[in-house]
Amino acid sequence: MIACKDNDKETDDLAKEQSVAEADYENNDDYNTTAVVTYNLESAEEMADEARENVTMDKNNMVSLKNFTSYGELQNNIKNLSIDPNKRDKMQEKKAIESFNYFVSNMPNYLKTDLIMKEVEDARMAMKKLEKDLNDETTSSRVIKKHIQNVKDKVTDLNNEIVDMRLSLDKQDLDYAA
Repeated sequence: MIACKDNDKETDDLAKEQSVAEADYENNDDYNTTAVVTYNLESAEEMADEARENVTMDKNNMVSLKNFTSYGELQNNIKNLSIDPNKRDKMQEKKAIESFNYFVSNMPNYLKTDLIMKEVEDARMAMKKLEKDLNDETTSSRVIKKHIQNVKDKVTDLNNEIVDMRLSLDKQDLDYAA
């Protein structure tokens, strides 16, 4: 290391710890608790390597996560939600909500970037609205249909953000400030 004050400053800047917001979903009915977990540059590199290894995409950018079956279960349960009132199944809707909650509570750290967690939060809020109205017998089928479509859209946004995260790891230089 060069003993120059300016170079020490650059080294310190490079070694600054990166923060990743992580939602704390346990024991919280309001879903508003947030914990901040800090990672240093070395930990961030390790997580990037884990993401490169575990997040795969096919030629259509369909995401697959190795050793994380709850992601596939979430995708299947969301896909099985029907906006057609004649085909709607309350059990399937509850199953989708449960699989989402399980997915979130077991997410590997390499997925817990700020942008992915923002999409998780958006999807969680959509799920919460759906769940609330499913439990209210006076809610119209039109409102339930709107909530189901919103849930599907938010989970699609989450998937797209996971794709973007994975594609960004293929770049030469990682942007830790993003």
